Amino acid sequence: MKRVISYAVIAIFLAAATCLAAALDPATIVVPADSGRIVEAYNAPDPKAPLIVYLQDIHMNYESQKAEADVLEALIRDYGFDLVFLEAKSAGSDADFKDLRKLNTIEGRIEGADNLLKKGTISGVNYVDLTTDYSFSIVGVEDLALYKKETEDHMAIFGNRENISKLAAALQNIASNLKLHVYSKELRDLDEKAAAYNKDEIGLVEYVKFLDGAAKANSVDLKTLPDLALFIASSDMEGQIDFAAVETERETVSAAAEKANAEAPKVKEELAAKNMQFRTGEISQGAYYAFLKDAAETAKIDLTACKNLNLYTRYITTYEKIDTAILFKEIDQLVDQLKNALIKTPEQKKLSQVDKGLTVISDMVNTKLIPDEYNYYVSNKADFNLDDWLGFLKNNSAKYALTAPVPEDVSILKTNLPLLERFYSVSFERDNAFISAIKADLSKFAKEKAVFVCGGFHTPNMKKLLKENGFSYLIVAPKIDVVKNYDEIYLKRTQIDLEYLNKKFPATEGKR
Repeated sequence: MKRVISYAVIAIFLAAATCLAAALDPATIVVPADSGRIVEAYNAPDPKAPLIVYLQDIHMNYESQKAEADVLEALIRDYGFDLVFLEAKSAGSDADFKDLRKLNTIEGRIEGADNLLKKGTISGVNYVDLTTDYSFSIVGVEDLALYKKETEDHMAIFGNRENISKLAAALQNIASNLKLHVYSKELRDLDEKAAAYNKDEIGLVEYVKFLDGAAKANSVDLKTLPDLALFIASSDMEGQIDFAAVETERETVSAAAEKANAEAPKVKEELAAKNMQFRTGEISQGAYYAFLKDAAETAKIDLTACKNLNLYTRYITTYEKIDTAILFKEIDQLVDQLKNALIKTPEQKKLSQVDKGLTVISDMVNTKLIPDEYNYYVSNKADFNLDDWLGFLKNNSAKYALTAPVPEDVSILKTNLPLLERFYSVSFERDNAFISAIKADLSKFAKEKAVFVCGGFHTPNMKKLLKENGFSYLIVAPKIDVVKNYDEIYLKRTQIDLEYLNKKFPATEGKR
């Protein structure tokens, strides 16, 4: 399921509208529009939390590496980032080329680096290192032994990936066609709306409003889903606020509170301190607006006319109570509850189970699996009976006279499922190693922010781990045209890495 929260966009707008930019607030960071795209911003509850800008890497693609170089240079130049972490480089290793800068002019360095970048010899990070005079450190955060295991599994899967992917897609297509005959209209509507959300055809707010309406129509109580209830409440308030008016009303109330406390130096001092902390990002917007409201009421200032300020205070204090990680889990829980309420026949129940299982397998094969899906697979492995699923699809395909041919054999899926499971298990171990190394190196370098350049495949689990470990983060994707022949590019990168890893770590047979 897609995990991009639309409030990141709202946060960026609010910061700009109210002039509240803070150095370490990810929502205030802007990247070159021609080179990068903000995917998601997350502010940890602690305003002093360290910040990681996760720059999603498309390996060995010239256009992507140039875009990543532009984004990285802007982060260094405009926001003072001077520490860059890299995957696929051993933890603690120094991976910079700064000694080469003195060997050529800036023009010569740019020409030479560009040629190397086109050949795939260097990365976008190396390009910035060679073509600028910025002082920044490049540090590896990889556990190479784990990387080798994952790379070996990936190479083993890669040879069958196209056939596995086609088989999974064929089975999913049959399941989708069966829904037209087996599912009720309400089940189909739920399924279609979820698909539209996952394809970015509708936003999170619209999707949640649909689910809320479906929950009311089917007497599904949201009391057990508190973060989702908070999100619905804040979404309802958001549409009623004039954000530009909020800042005007805030300044008016703040000035009135200071004037009312002119003879109370301690209170006036606290007001000034809170205003400064607010502007520098040392306290959250919710904490500041709650304080301002209390200060105004204590000073007997009438807030009746400050309609937008009052509503925004309720809105932001409600929104800041939401744990986004829990929110998305609760959305999934609500979808499951709605399905349980709408499923009326054994046939519908079986089709829902098969469809969900095939989605997990498809995401496994196409390296789109998120942690929750992996956990679902591990917890329900006994239910992933592919022969049983195939029999169900064959019988019902015949029953409803579907014309799409049903595959005769699923052995290639059965053979590769354990390998896919191991691949993801090791991948998640690598993510844990990344986090450990990042935490250690931030402490070692005495830094509060850094850029992490890593393949987009790791994004879902890394977001989860960053949140659990108290980080704020910004996810940035390079802005490029459609990547052609990416499988070939990635295979080349994997082969090069495996050659190096085999030299560093001789054969690992029998060590798994």
